[in-house]
Amino acid sequence: MKIGLHELGPIAMKATRVPRINSTCTVFAGAELRDRLALGEKREDILAGLHRAIMLRAISIISRSGGVTNEFTFTGGVAKNDAAVRELHKLLKENYGDMTVNISPDSIYTGALGGAAFALRAVVTECGVLYIYGHADAGRSGGFHAAAYGARQGLRRAESQRAGEGRERSGVEAAPRARSLSA
Repeated sequence: MKIGLHELGPIAMKATRVPRINSTCTVFAGAELRDRLALGEKREDILAGLHRAIMLRAISIISRSGGVTNEFTFTGGVAKNDAAVRELHKLLKENYGDMTVNISPDSIYTGALGGAAFALRAVVTECGVLYIYGHADAGRSGGFHAAAYGARQGLRRAESQRAGEGRERSGVEAAPRARSLSA
C-alpha cells in the first residue's frame, strides 16, 4: 500500500464500511490485504478492518485474563491512533457495555518510563547502589528519555564497579545532567 505508519489511522477514519479481516497472523493478514486490494476494495475500508482485527485480538487476550470492569486504560503510541481508539470503544461497548476509557495525551511515554523503572530497579536491587543521572526538570519527553538514559548509564557504572573497574562508592551520587535523546 506504500503508506506511512502515521497515515494508517487517518486513512482508516475515512472508511465507509469495516470488512472482517480473518487472519490474525501478520503473514496471512498481509496476503489477505493484498487479495482485497486486488478485488477492488477501498484501502480505507481495508485499513479500518485491519484496525478492528488488531483491537479484537487485544480484547480477546484481555477477556481471557478476566476481562474489563468499570474502566479501561489505553497506553502506548497506538493510543494516538484515532482509528484504533474508535474500534476499541466499539469493541468495549459490544463486549462490556458503556465504560470509561482513560487515554492520557502522554501515554506514548509509558513504555519508556516503564523500561527506565525496570532498569533503575535492577541497579538498586542487584547492586545495592544507586547512581542518578539526569534531572527532574527535563520537560515532558526529555524527562522520560533522560530517565531511561540515566538508568542505562547507572547500570553500566554499577556493572563496571562490580567488575572492579570503578573506585569504591556507595549511596547516591549526583552526576552531570544527562543529554536528552529526543529530537
